[in-house]
Amino acid sequence: MLPVAGKPILEHLILNAKEAGVSEFVLVVGYHDEEIRNYFNGGACLGVSIDYATQRRQLGTANAVAQAASLVNDGLFSS
Repeated sequence: MLPVAGKPILEHLILNAKEAGVSEFVLVVGYHDEEIRNYFNGGACLGVSIDYATQRRQLGTANAVAQAASLVNDGLFSS
């Protein structure tokens, strides 16, 4: 949620991915998750869809991906 040019870095990343054709996101949240969820909600404000997976303890990247696995239907990127 660190702001750059008046918006959180994460918002810049989502908007850049949207320009590249990505419209659905899964954010793995933990620390300050309420702040992130309240800011982005379901993503409609950015014209995308955002789901959330919660990682209560930071246990590495593989665990974060495992937390999000049930929210990803057709792989990480599908056409």
